[in-house]
Parts: sequence; C-alpha cells; structure tokens
Amino acid sequence: MATTTSDTAMLDADIIKQVVFGLAETMLVGKEAVNIKPMSGLEYKFTIPDQTSLTAEKIAEGGRGENKNVTWFDVKGSLDKYQVPLFMTDEAIARQMDNIQLSYSMQAAAQGLAEQKDSNIFTALAAGAGQTEAAVAYWDDQVSADPAQDIADAIGKILGNTTIPTSSISDIKLFYPIELFGHLAKPIQVGQIQEAVRDWASRETNIAMFPTRQMTNDALVVFKADRCAVHLQHDGSAVREFEEYREPGVGNGYLFTQYFDTVVMPTISGGTTSNYICKITGVDA
Repeated sequence: MATTTSDTAMLDADIIKQVVFGLAETMLVGKEAVNIKPMSGLEYKFTIPDQTSLTAEKIAEGGRGENKNVTWFDVKGSLDKYQVPLFMTDEAIARQMDNIQLSYSMQAAAQGLAEQKDSNIFTALAAGAGQTEAAVAYWDDQVSADPAQDIADAIGKILGNTTIPTSSISDIKLFYPIELFGHLAKPIQVGQIQEAVRDWASRETNIAMFPTRQMTNDALVVFKADRCAVHLQHDGSAVREFEEYREPGVGNGYLFTQYFDTVVMPTISGGTTSNYICKITGVDA
C-alpha cells in the first residue's frame, strides 16, 4: 500500500479518481496495440468466423450464386481483478504539507495501474504471436544489425498470411524494447541513404514504432484491429472502480479497482495464436 504524507484538503475524492484514471490512460502504451472495449459483466464470450472473407463470384444474368457456409468458433474467459490503494494519514493532513507529495502519490498509483495493463496486453500479444522472424543481429550492433530488413520481413509475414487490405496497412504497429530507443533514432544506412529506422518505417511503410518497457529481447509487429486482439475492461457499472474509506484514528484511504483482460482472437478454431501478430526475436540481448 502506498502511503503519502500530504494535505488533501483541496482535493476531493472525485478529483483524485479522475486524475489517477486519466493519468493511467495517458501512460498506457498498449492502447496503441489493441482497441479497448468496455463491458458491463466480468465474463466474456466471442463467436468469431473461421473465414475473414467470402469470395465474390461472377454470375450470368438471371443466375444466382451458390450458398456459402461460414463456420464459427467461441473464445471465452473472465476478466482479472486489479487494485491500487492510496492512503493519507491524519498527521499529514494536520501538518498542511506541500501538495506535491500528493501529486507524486497519485502519479505513482496511475503508473502502477498503467504498468499492470501494459503487462497484461503485451504478455497476451507475445504469447499470441502466430508469426515469428529472427533478427539478423541485435539492433544495437552497428556492424551486423539490419532492423529495417527485420521489420520489412515481419510485415511481409503478416500481410502474406492474412487478408489485411492495403488501405489498413497503417494500422500495423511496431513495439520494441525501450533500451533501443536511442539506437533506432541514430542515422544508419537504409538503402541508398542515411536515416533513422523510425523515419524509414514512417516514410516507406507508414508504420508507427513505440518503445516499451514490456519488451526485453524481442519486438512485436501487431495489426491493431478487433480481429487481432482486444483489451476488455469492466465499465464500473456492477463493481465500483473507486472507493473512499476511513480508517478510524489513522487516516483516509482511496481504493482503485479495475477488472480487465486482453484477448487474442485465434486465427483458427482451437488455436491460441493470431497471424496478425509477428514476433521479431533477438532484437536485444
């Protein structure tokens, strides 16, 4: 439990709730990888088709196309419960200390919530990668590394094994270890010119790149779409997301509660992986 020593007189419980949840949302990297879907219950069930498209046939005038059967399968599970408590002592309030400590505590609570969500999202995406591509070398190896080629190959594997339309290619995102942020910003030889890999990816492939602490040795290329994966979150209608309580003789507590889970939509019935996700292995030591 995080305990702060600061004055809360100027901040009511509703403001604290808005600040913490708002900060957590801005800190969340995973929202760039998956769509966030609110739901009123704690159990989920999806019925999704085996096919991603049905072939259009050329039919003679007065004719009729044959019926096409779409087969379906279920994906189901439950949301997990996460809590972040924050506590203010009576002595802290009485001393009228600087509110900056309260700000630090709320930021820490928001960061803890965002980290748990990001961990949930990227753990699910990494486990659900239906395609893999081995990096030529570690991306910080200035001699042997070829991150542009690795990224291009990974995108090719996703496009070659799915039916993503060309108009949606910009919805493909790359997530890589944050330790490589500086290296991918350095100009390297890409084709006939010197430029940063991030600039090349944006210019040539229209792919956005995001550093994250959730990735260590590998990178993930993800198509952001409901057919790939979604992050489900309880909307607070049945279980309260925020509660204020009093501990007699000690102080005031604030409890943040959220239920959520990330669901990867399998490519095939009975599967656990999606071809809309490609893991680039060995990008960092």
